Amino acid sequence: MNFGARRVLNDHDITPHSGFSRHPHRDMEIISYIVKGKLTHWDSVTKIDETIFRGHVQAISAGSGIWHSELNKQDDWCRFLQIWIMPPKTGGPVRYNHQQFELKDRENKLLHIVGNPKNKESSPLYINSNVNLYVSELTDSRAIVEFELKSDRQAYINCIEGSMNIEGYPSLNERDSQELTAAGKINFSLQGPYAHFIIIEMESHRNTKKWRTVGSVDLWSTNFVQSKSVLSKACVVHIVILCKRRITQRRTLLDEPAGQHLCMRSTTLSPAYVE
Repeated sequence: MNFGARRVLNDHDITPHSGFSRHPHRDMEIISYIVKGKLTHWDSVTKIDETIFRGHVQAISAGSGIWHSELNKQDDWCRFLQIWIMPPKTGGPVRYNHQQFELKDRENKLLHIVGNPKNKESSPLYINSNVNLYVSELTDSRAIVEFELKSDRQAYINCIEGSMNIEGYPSLNERDSQELTAAGKINFSLQGPYAHFIIIEMESHRNTKKWRTVGSVDLWSTNFVQSKSVLSKACVVHIVILCKRRITQRRTLLDEPAGQHLCMRSTTLSPAYVE
């Protein structure tokens, strides 16, 4: 779950004609990144239904409170990442914005998609927390994408699609993540024919580990049909791959309040309602 300011990264697969009906958020910075399909979004700021698709990025500062919905009204599946970032303070104004990016903007290079108040003038989108989000799609076997992690920063890397190498660290497959706290230049390259990844860079919380790889996490729930507490009594399997690929598996029975998404991957099997 928590890694610095990053509260959680939810990887949602939404079945056709399903999704999350209107529900509230507050005191959270929320970024949504569309991977596949189309998602219809409504919020209490714009009060309009808007259908977004691959390449679209949303940035919401929930502040004192916002209502929104995320529905897949199409006949095909929709997949999107939703990243929750802890705000620097509670309350404050609510802000919503989004932007569409093309493949050429991120192909074989890093694209800065979300910034913070310090660099908001040069960032396409920004939130209130001191974080930066970058994405890239690697399609060229010769391409090397470089990122520099400064001494007072840390990074969370998620392989969205495909498989990738990170020089000096374990490779990542689809839906794997890695936490990095060691400063220095990081080189990303292909392990297979294709890779799509996201970097969440933030202030360091002085973790003593240099890196940790987190395997993909699945959420199962017996309470999805017309459920108003989707995550109640959900069984989560959390696989953490430590140094030298030693694997520890932890099974936890959660009974969290509605709306507290604690997994990295979830699949909605029918209309899901969170209030």
